[in-house]
Amino acid sequence: MSAIRKITADMPLDDVEDEVFFTCATIKADPDAADLLYITIDWLDLVDAVRVKDRQARMAETDATAVRVVANYHLDRGCTGFGDDLYLAVEKNRESARWNQFFSMTVSRFVKMRFDKQVQKVKSWLDPNVKDPILDKHRTTLTTWCNASASSIDQTMGVAMIRGAARVAR
Repeated sequence: MSAIRKITADMPLDDVEDEVFFTCATIKADPDAADLLYITIDWLDLVDAVRVKDRQARMAETDATAVRVVANYHLDRGCTGFGDDLYLAVEKNRESARWNQFFSMTVSRFVKMRFDKQVQKVKSWLDPNVKDPILDKHRTTLTTWCNASASSIDQTMGVAMIRGAARVAR
């Protein structure tokens, strides 16, 4: 007989399933152990349940990543359009108070900052008390994609709960 193998939480599910198959088959084949077969009846159901939770976690993570990537892309485009128009309005003077009200750096660097910080900064621009004709021209697009970006951050954080449930199931 082969050596006893321990099933660990980080084993691929196909390997776990193979171990269950072999253990059940060995118990069935051994007349001294056949009375224990009833213990293994639901083992494959457990593996299947873990597969479902694992798939749900992978799908949730993929969905959240896709939403975040798309929102980030469109937010970056919105910020770039706003920044380009504002740059011309301030006559290419990045030292002007109007420019610095929105950007403390070039737009190309701004859109590369950490996503959550960029979202918070854009949210501050969208406060109804912030008045600027160039911003007003871009406000709808920036609002749409800033809200989508904030939502994508929340969705990404929510994936942790789903991944945790999948890990517990393993």
